[in-house]
Amino acid sequence: MANTLLEAASGGVAHIEREGISGAYDSRFILIGTMNPLEGTLRAQLLDRFGLCVIISRDSENEERNKTEDIKRRVEIISRRMEFERDPAAFRARFAAATDALACSVSEARRILPEVQADDIMVQTTAAVAASAHCTGHRAEIALIEAARACAALSGRRKISLNDLKAVSAFALVHRARPESGKSQSDEEHNTPLAAGIDLARRTLVTHRMKYPDMPSTMVLITDGRATFSGIPGMDPFAAALRAADHFARSGFGSIILDTENGSVRFHMCAALNELLGGTLLSLDDLESEGITAAIDAHKLRR
Repeated sequence: MANTLLEAASGGVAHIEREGISGAYDSRFILIGTMNPLEGTLRAQLLDRFGLCVIISRDSENEERNKTEDIKRRVEIISRRMEFERDPAAFRARFAAATDALACSVSEARRILPEVQADDIMVQTTAAVAASAHCTGHRAEIALIEAARACAALSGRRKISLNDLKAVSAFALVHRARPESGKSQSDEEHNTPLAAGIDLARRTLVTHRMKYPDMPSTMVLITDGRATFSGIPGMDPFAAALRAADHFARSGFGSIILDTENGSVRFHMCAALNELLGGTLLSLDDLESEGITAAIDAHKLRR
């Protein structure tokens, strides 16, 4: 039954074959499923058929703050439920304006969605993100692009950006990401914890700024951008790196990325990181004549 429903949802056609009845009918619906992972798991082939997945769990980072936020959300849910039970009509009226505004936004997004495009860089970035998560098949890339297009349309834009991909990547990849063949996902020693490195740099610079508030601080990141370890169970490694880059940028520090990617096939993942960091992006070719130290000095002068 699950396979039949997913096939109809993805293909837009429901096939009926039973006791002499044979037919195909147009079928357009959105399938939403819920499950408790403690009660069991789904096969990878079945999970891959779901476009997006939301995991409701507490992030291990900033545990105490998350616990406080979790209590606030629970209180709000209970309060709203009780308010609805007391007077359903008044409850609906209180949120009518916001609901109508959201409905209008969605309607407008659906209108312009066919015009929303993804340029070559965004397509390459999408493929690189899916590859770094070791996704099998190509549903991951398709889900990423389609979700990013919807995100851009909801914002009234006709071209997807890196922020659109960042906003949807966890939802499209969390249930598709696989450990690299022949390696354990917990084997951090042989992986690239890019997100952890960026977070460590941010925390180090925060401490440095507290001690020396008048001294500018800059992170120098030497990487090819191909993260293979997220440090967060279920999260795509590059999505985790993008999130870490966004947090770093919000801290107000400068950054220099030395892109060490080489070879005939390049994914330009450092360019995606730098777009969020808003710093300076250098390639190995840029350093042939002046060296890393001179490049950093030049960056300081420009700041």
